[in-house]
Amino acid sequence: MASQWRYALYDLLSREQLIEHVPFDVDPYTQMLTEAGTLGATLQLSDASVRKLRPRELILPRRTSLVLLRDETLVGEYIIWTRRRRRNDRSLTIGASEVRSYFDKHRILRPELGYGSAKTLAFTATDMFDVFRAILTDAQTVDYSGLLVGDLGIEMDTTVMSGVLIT
Repeated sequence: MASQWRYALYDLLSREQLIEHVPFDVDPYTQMLTEAGTLGATLQLSDASVRKLRPRELILPRRTSLVLLRDETLVGEYIIWTRRRRRNDRSLTIGASEVRSYFDKHRILRPELGYGSAKTLAFTATDMFDVFRAILTDAQTVDYSGLLVGDLGIEMDTTVMSGVLIT
C-alpha cells in the first residue's frame, strides 16, 4: 500500500494551522544532521480549488511553515524562506529549510546588520547543554521593531545535562 502524504501550512509564530491539505508537488527534500535540510515545492495556481485556498495571502516567507506528514506521522517541518510566482505555467514555487534554519547566523543572529543579539555570552566550566540553552534563549529574545521575531516558543528541559564542561 502506498504511503499517504499530506502537507499543511502553519503560522510560524502563533503555531496556528492555516490550511490542512495543500496540494503541493514537493521536490526531493533533505534532512541533515549538521545543517538545516531543504525543500522545494510547487503549487499550481491554474487550479481553481487551489486559488480558493488563497495561497499567495497565506504563504508568507519567514512567517509560514510547511509541515510534511506521511501516513499521519510527522516527517518534517520547513520554514518557507522564498516564494516565486511563475507566470508562464501559473504556479507558485517555494524554497524552504528545516526549522533550525531560523536560528542560522545569516537570519536571526546578525547584530552587525542591526538585528539579532548583540550580547557576548561567556562560559567557564559550564555544561555544554547549558551553553546551548543560553544561546537558544538569547536567540529567542531577539526583537525587531518591537516584535519578538526570535521567539518560536521552544521549551527546554533545564534538568538534562551532557556531563561535558566547556569554557
